[in-house]
Amino acid sequence: MKIFTPTVLTIGILIGSFMNQDVPATKVPNEVKNAFERNFNNPTDVEWEMKGDRYEVDFDLGNVDHSALYTAVGELLMIKMELNEQDLSPVIRQRIIDDFREYKIDDIDQVKMGDRVLYQIALEGPSRDLKVVYNDKGGIEGNFEYWD
Repeated sequence: MKIFTPTVLTIGILIGSFMNQDVPATKVPNEVKNAFERNFNNPTDVEWEMKGDRYEVDFDLGNVDHSALYTAVGELLMIKMELNEQDLSPVIRQRIIDDFREYKIDDIDQVKMGDRVLYQIALEGPSRDLKVVYNDKGGIEGNFEYWD
């Protein structure tokens, strides 16, 4: 049993590192790079990563953290942008106060998928942290996996 646990942990780390690997820009397909350049003007601090069969790019626009997720043929799937607490709609802010009174907001991201807009909120709690996703009406989105 003493050997089993470290072996399982090592295998898990190796699998995780293969699933999400940094990719040099020279290895990103031209369709993806061209789509990214069309979608975003003057990005800085651009870093590419493979997420399964998709390309995630982390970058800054005007000192605001962004991420975008593309297919291998350059289709933009989602965009994530960091927000400040004052950027949250009053409806979502009130939902957090009502539902998570003992928690403090740690991080806020707006995620756009076509016409759909979601808000990812990372909350710090007294005994554990939570990650919650809201739609633009203030409802909790249970069908969307939090995008780290």
